[in-house]
Amino acid sequence: MRTLIKTTFFTGALLIPCLCAAQGTSGHAMNGPSLGLVFESDSAAIRPVLGIPGAATLGVALSPGFALDRAVVAPGGDFALALAKDNFRLALIRAGGAAQWLAPATGEAPDLIAFSPGGSAAALYYGTSGRLMVLSGLRGQTPQVEEVAPASLPAAPSLVAVSEDGTSLLLAISEGDATAVYYLPAVQAASPGVPAGGNRQESISASVRTRNTFAPRLGTFQSVSALSFAGTSFDALLADGKANAVYLIQDASGAAQISTLGSAQDGLAQPAAVEAMDAVRVLVVNAGAANLTILARDGAPAVSIQCGCKPAVLSQMAGNSVYRLTEPSKGPMWLLDAGGTEARILAVPPDRSQSAAAARMKGVQQ
Repeated sequence: MRTLIKTTFFTGALLIPCLCAAQGTSGHAMNGPSLGLVFESDSAAIRPVLGIPGAATLGVALSPGFALDRAVVAPGGDFALALAKDNFRLALIRAGGAAQWLAPATGEAPDLIAFSPGGSAAALYYGTSGRLMVLSGLRGQTPQVEEVAPASLPAAPSLVAVSEDGTSLLLAISEGDATAVYYLPAVQAASPGVPAGGNRQESISASVRTRNTFAPRLGTFQSVSALSFAGTSFDALLADGKANAVYLIQDASGAAQISTLGSAQDGLAQPAAVEAMDAVRVLVVNAGAANLTILARDGAPAVSIQCGCKPAVLSQMAGNSVYRLTEPSKGPMWLLDAGGTEARILAVPPDRSQSAAAARMKGVQQ
């Protein structure tokens, strides 16, 4: 097993002035290079990551015009799905700060929010009401909303994955000491939403249609710690944290052939996140070893990447094979840059002054 070890910590002291100049304090459109958006939970703010891999810093928080409860950033980092703090209404917030309402207020926050691999679709599960909502066309001008009623599911899912076209769902459901994965078809709504325009908070009034569907069981695993579709295909990737394994589900919407893609022999240790880097390579976060593993679908040897941090997530940023490994916090935010000949682990320094200001603003909003 080959090992790639290259860790870079960038303090940002010299570049902060010029990078901060790339965005005004109003949170409007960003100029210059950017790695995309992140959600900072401590201040409940969406912030841009300004600069390039190895020379990046956190920018000024966006101003969508309402207080946020939480947000999930799409792959690529160019927009986020956000929940309003007062009524949990769902909005799409773009990098310039403009917000579009996607659905009316329900007073209920979703327990699960999952994007498709490229961010064109998303799935939301509401545990209290048992509602399952699919959003499609998120990268277009007319997002659509489809509500699915999974009549045959035995219990609430712990994880959900959605295909890039928004037509297929995978749900992980605990069944005793094991976890089963079910396939659920989702049919897109017939009526499109309102095209995006120049208004800061334009409402998208897509029709919501409920459809009862049958959900076949694809397989049972010791546990399911991560679940996602692979690219634009209907193949899926599943991480089993107890079995120290990653599985490939080929044609999840059809024949659903399941095979082992990686195991403890490949260095997997409590895999917590999995992502398809391309048609061949699969990136895995190992919570038990605090490192990363690149598996190959063509049978090539696994590659281990020592992190020097505690990776917990895999969130694709802007650029060529750049992934966020940790959440923004009081410490550095860690990135993986796998776009070159040698993978690099990079750090984005915390911006304590802006975090403190955002925290004060959050207190004022409350």
